[in-house]
Amino acid sequence: MSLWKPSSSQTPDSVRDKIHAFTAGEDYLLDRELLPWDVRASMAHAKGLVKAGLLSAEEGDALLEGLTEILSLCQAGKFTVLPDQEDCHTAIEAKLSEMLGETGKKIHTGRSRNDQVLAAMRLFELHALAEIRNNAQKLGGQFLVLAARGENLPMPGYTHTQPAMLSSAGMWAAAFAELLYFDLIQLETVERLLDHSPLGTAAGYGVNLPLQRDFVAQEAGFGQLLINPIAAQNSRAKMEIALVNALESLAGTLGQFATDCVTYASNSFGFFALDDALCTGSSIMPQKKNPDSAELLRASAGELTGLGASLRAVSRNLGSGYHRDMQLTKKYAMQALRLTSQLLEVAHLIAEGLHFKADNMAAACGPELFAADHANELVRRGMSFREAYFEIKSKLDSLEVPDLQAALQAKSHRGGTGNLDVEALRERLG
Repeated sequence: MSLWKPSSSQTPDSVRDKIHAFTAGEDYLLDRELLPWDVRASMAHAKGLVKAGLLSAEEGDALLEGLTEILSLCQAGKFTVLPDQEDCHTAIEAKLSEMLGETGKKIHTGRSRNDQVLAAMRLFELHALAEIRNNAQKLGGQFLVLAARGENLPMPGYTHTQPAMLSSAGMWAAAFAELLYFDLIQLETVERLLDHSPLGTAAGYGVNLPLQRDFVAQEAGFGQLLINPIAAQNSRAKMEIALVNALESLAGTLGQFATDCVTYASNSFGFFALDDALCTGSSIMPQKKNPDSAELLRASAGELTGLGASLRAVSRNLGSGYHRDMQLTKKYAMQALRLTSQLLEVAHLIAEGLHFKADNMAAACGPELFAADHANELVRRGMSFREAYFEIKSKLDSLEVPDLQAALQAKSHRGGTGNLDVEALRERLG
């Protein structure tokens, strides 16, 4: 069932079919994922219509019963969106009309597909974000497991890709746990933005009906109300851009982790080993063990940047109110959420299958890593740091490697190799 009926019957079917395919595109496929969330919003809307006196209690009960049945059919895989229906909203209304007759046709009272898709997408995004946040916390916990395991395992720290100062496998792993903490803050901020109900704003200008918007927002599961109807429509790409930006930041953390795994697992370094299940071989070189999972994790993280760029491109310079351009934002947001979930899963598998090669890491800790430490020892004796800096610089060739465990413990401040403060990081991750 298509809601649009051309006024001219002389338009060739081929033209109508091509325009329908172009304008509806894959939207009906995406909307299949939105079905349960549109049902949930429709339930809240039906209750609101009863509260506003626009439906009788009997009509409201019938709609809720019908929507409950549709939700069950969705969950059983027995209800879907057909190509000619274009979207989940039309599919649900058509099913209600089939089930309830005239009562079913009343579900669209006081609303538009514009506020419907906003509500369904926000609820879908909030649910997906909650899962992503939970999985990011679990990954952070796995990084802390690695941090505890590598706390006393010295390894070189690098700046400009050159040996710089003493680090540890534990410090390296704990770094990613804390970066995920910052990513979680961004995700929580986006959740606060999304948690505003657009229900009742209709096409973007409200309706001349006494809708109970605060009540409907609460019933749908939103924490707050998006008050201004024009702001509701103008927020569509704005919220999705904020969402994908936060996901891109999270993916950046995962990409950096992947890059380090690729580098440190290479034969040139030999600091890490990855389980065979995480790697592949070569069709010609029998000796190869390639870290493909980490390499594709790194590359896929970059895809989030592309999705964010697409979102900004399609929504740039649009005037106030709804525009069909906005339809494309759904695809990019859903792709970003799906991809991020997959990246987190793969990153967790890599973190679980990562092993430290302690002897190789310790052997790579040359005397140059301790130049700054030697300068600091001179500072302890009363020399100014700059004088100590040049003093050590003149003796670089004569520096020796100290006891590595003592050197690790010497950095006893919070966060240092001798005091990673893993428990504080675990508390932050929640």
